[in-house]
Amino acid sequence: MVLYYILVAFITITICSVHYFLSKNHDYWKKRKVPFLNPSLLFGNYKETILLQKHQTMVAYDICKQFPKEPYIGTFFGTAPALLITDPDLVKLVFTTDYYYFSAREVNDHTSKEPITNNIFFSGGDKWKIQRQNLSPLYSAAKVKGMFHIIKSCANQLEILLEEETRNGSAVDVKTLLAMYTIDIVTSCAFGINCNSMNKNADTSANPFIVLRDKIFDTSKFVGVRLYFRQMWPTLFYALGLSLFDKNLYHFFRSILTAVFASREKTQSSTNDFVDLILTWKKSKVLTGDSLSNEKTGGKKTITLEVNDELLVSQCIGLFAAGFETTSTTLSFVLYEVAKNQDVQLKVIKEVDSYFEKNDTIQYECVNELPYITACIDETLRLYPVLGLIAREVMDDYTLPTGLRLQKRDRVHIPIYYIHHNPDHFPEPEVYRPERFYGDAKKDVKPYTFFPFGEGARLCLGMRFSKMPMNAALLTIFRNYRVELAEDMPTSIPFTMYSLVTTSAIPIKLKLIPRKSGCTATVFRIVRVLSASAVFAKMVLHLVVIFAFSILLYFLKCLLTKNHDYWLKRNVPHLKPLPLFGNHIESMILKKHVTQVTYEICKQFPTEPYVGSLFGTRPTLIVQDPDLVKLVLSKDFYYFSGRDCSDYSEREPVTKTLFFTSGDKWKIQRQNLTPLYSSAKIKGMFYLIKDCVKQLERLLEEDTKIQPYIDVKVLFERYTIDCITTCGFGFNSNTMKTGGATNPFMIIRKNIFDTSIARGLKLNCRIIWPSLFYALRLRLFDNKLFSFFHKLLIDIFNSRQTDKSSRNDFVDLILTWREKSCISGARLGNRYGVNNTASLEVNDELLVGQCVLFFGAGYETTATALSFLLYELAKHKEIQERLIAEVDCYFEKKNGEIEYECINELPYLEACIDESLRMYPVLGVLTRDVMEDYTFPTGLRIQKGDLIHIPVTNIHYNPDHYPEPEKFRPERFYGEERKNIKPFTFLSFGEGPRMCIGQRFSKMPMFAGLLAIFRRYRIELADDMPHTLELEATSIVITPTTGINVKFISRNE
Repeated sequence: MVLYYILVAFITITICSVHYFLSKNHDYWKKRKVPFLNPSLLFGNYKETILLQKHQTMVAYDICKQFPKEPYIGTFFGTAPALLITDPDLVKLVFTTDYYYFSAREVNDHTSKEPITNNIFFSGGDKWKIQRQNLSPLYSAAKVKGMFHIIKSCANQLEILLEEETRNGSAVDVKTLLAMYTIDIVTSCAFGINCNSMNKNADTSANPFIVLRDKIFDTSKFVGVRLYFRQMWPTLFYALGLSLFDKNLYHFFRSILTAVFASREKTQSSTNDFVDLILTWKKSKVLTGDSLSNEKTGGKKTITLEVNDELLVSQCIGLFAAGFETTSTTLSFVLYEVAKNQDVQLKVIKEVDSYFEKNDTIQYECVNELPYITACIDETLRLYPVLGLIAREVMDDYTLPTGLRLQKRDRVHIPIYYIHHNPDHFPEPEVYRPERFYGDAKKDVKPYTFFPFGEGARLCLGMRFSKMPMNAALLTIFRNYRVELAEDMPTSIPFTMYSLVTTSAIPIKLKLIPRKSGCTATVFRIVRVLSASAVFAKMVLHLVVIFAFSILLYFLKCLLTKNHDYWLKRNVPHLKPLPLFGNHIESMILKKHVTQVTYEICKQFPTEPYVGSLFGTRPTLIVQDPDLVKLVLSKDFYYFSGRDCSDYSEREPVTKTLFFTSGDKWKIQRQNLTPLYSSAKIKGMFYLIKDCVKQLERLLEEDTKIQPYIDVKVLFERYTIDCITTCGFGFNSNTMKTGGATNPFMIIRKNIFDTSIARGLKLNCRIIWPSLFYALRLRLFDNKLFSFFHKLLIDIFNSRQTDKSSRNDFVDLILTWREKSCISGARLGNRYGVNNTASLEVNDELLVGQCVLFFGAGYETTATALSFLLYELAKHKEIQERLIAEVDCYFEKKNGEIEYECINELPYLEACIDESLRMYPVLGVLTRDVMEDYTFPTGLRIQKGDLIHIPVTNIHYNPDHYPEPEKFRPERFYGEERKNIKPFTFLSFGEGPRMCIGQRFSKMPMFAGLLAIFRRYRIELADDMPHTLELEATSIVITPTTGINVKFISRNE
């Protein structure tokens, strides 16, 4: 059984840890006030992309459509924040004006992990700049023009190939044909090799360039998974030894380069092509160029880049891939749209015929003499941009003109496809209308709304070159043919989900009809039989693994969701819970305090008397109606006497105390501790409080001389610890003396109210799965606490036995318990005239537990309440002045002395304390265990073991109870206005039998301390203090995440 619990615990902790890692950035854009969609775990906003259901381009498009008026949208690509920028003016900053800050593509730090990603496409920063500068000469107008004779030769080969392919009148896969055409062009122009891709008699399956084409732009699911894995978690991707590209690519192109280099070294070349260029790189051994930082500094810094085989081969692959794929894909889409739009095709053919009337053959100048074909290409690139989404990585912290600050390594996504399809930029964006880019209409295209080749410094280097093969191919085709869609071609093309570039998921089949013949071709379907037993075996294995994993997930889901219809069955208003976390995911993963989460739930049901929720997997009823709160806390207290996990309070010494126990154990302790807090006892301790106040005055006088601001939370902790140890244990802890930070009580206090992530997780785990929590031998409180206070008590007990005490303080009280060996009292179940008694064994654990509770609850709650009060008074000068007037009036009447009766003679000070406790209740949520089945007056029946949450903060901030609840207005609790407060709507000390037992005592140090402070000082907030405080998510009580720094200004100055 224990093994089972350990296994469940391990799974739970693993899930929690993974969940925290996967969701830690989920408030990234919310904090920056950027419009965003709620992300999902692991996938962010790109679930469909990462699951290979929809191309990233289309997911970004769908997101942008939900924010049509926003200049940018915050998204998450997996777990990484990514800013989608849609505003053209901001796009201009990214691409051009401030491109220094956005010079890299994403995953820039990992481009050196693979040979292929060393090239200009993937690199960023100085590495990219050097490559760009040294590659640019290859694409000069003169160089490009000098290659046109090769393009012309390839166009002639295309004409021959088309004639052979269309001879039987069948439909043609133009994407495949045009890929052969562009591969021949790239290998001929760049490497001086004719690879004969368009040779009909050659075996294309044996052509290594055709084979490697498929490897570079592999669109298998496995490659898709690798692609998105690398984008999301590049460090893990490469740590696992994965790579984006097949290593055979590197070896193939390296062998080509070696062969070409050897040939060129034997026979001097004068082609000045790509190979000649990188041969000069190889000989020089290093490349030199301007540093990208010059763009920012205006300097003239130069940098170098070592030339090695990896760099040379990666450039080779980059040129080959970008050269053939983008051109062939674009041409395929042009033909597809022209085939669909016959009116456009007539205009194209007319322009082609006109061109050949003037020219016998295709000339280089065609790139400037075919405006309508150019418009068709541009309109196609608008509809089908090669990169539908351009990614950039922020290279240095940057602030947009809107004030949004981006951090280094943040991602920026430019949704090209969305901008191209935005009706504000291109009316009727889904219509293929080349006239947008024709003649004067082209001038109406807004800057930075059309960028199929990118823009700015990273504008596609080969843009000028690509125009030649595209124009030559279209001239060749439309000189000889008309085009129509094949009968089985759809009227819209789906994109491949897992491709680097925008490409069709299906072959683009067209009928090429000879213009010189009236014959129509006979159409029949080509059926391909794909058989691969290895692929099938892999598929079966994957299915088995997926099935087993699904079964495991199913049973885990059943376990974690078994109570998800709990409130639905009872017709209680509720929010849909999540597995494991219920409705409290943000408190479970320690992003928000449970108080804030409960408050947000209640705000969604403002008129309901209660709200059903799940705290983790545990049904929890949030009761917010004051009349029902009265039933829970007071009238029917018997049914709700326990706090959460009441059955497990015996598992730790500290949880055996009054705060954690329930039932008879609680009742006996409460009865036996109550005499300590009588009015007479408390009044008898006031002289000790006065001594502590004098120490506080001395401490303030010293600290204000040496530091401009004081953290009042720490100040009041030192003060209240002295009050507690003096009044409760009969000695001065000296926490207000020099060296207080190293005082053992100041150190042990952190152990009680530990706000670490580990404590926060343990707190939540104990509430949701207490049996598992203790089965794993976990503890909420450190054993050091027990040891510290056990030694303290033994020392005090020995001292008291030597010198008889007449203090009647806390120690004397529990000494009487120790002498009796047991304490007794009336049973909690005494009802209907029954008067049974019960007893409780007294042992060291019980005594030490009471000691820890008295110390912890006594100092922390008072110090926190005082800190929050000073924070609000420092913000509200007019209230502070009115309080100072009351303080001065008090000291005039009392001749400068602080007396016990001050707790009843300072009504405005008391109102300030109560208003501060309204805004910052020590416990923002009161928890109760249902001890027996109970039926509310509404008819709702709840079961034993259910959890009740009283949302104190929500009740305190309900405008029906407190108008303008966000305002600090002590007048609510002052004079006649105090009578307007409805019963059970002010719960800072709780209500009913479990009302805070130390409430009366806590007033003494609070009133006395505040009198001492405002007698001598005015206060102001430190300059860096925020005007709203965030709460520590991992704390048991409400406490700020930061110190509260206050400036004390002497009133004598």
